Amino acid sequence: MTIKQEEPKIKKLSEYMNYVEELSDAYCFSRGQPGDYSLLPSALRTDAKNNRKYTRQSITRIFSRKPKL
Repeated sequence: MTIKQEEPKIKKLSEYMNYVEELSDAYCFSRGQPGDYSLLPSALRTDAKNNRKYTRQSITRIFSRKPKL
């Protein structure tokens, strides 16, 4: 017999962050990536030599795009 736990109602980013921080160390947090990357958006990541993968101008352009609906 399994006991179903009620899923938390998360309405704010801070509530989500608290929820994730309280997870057991045994919990495996994955975004389905093939490598071990930081949890930053890909535009903000750096390469093995700590160089930015994208210029500030490129990042600004990426984040200022209007989403397609």
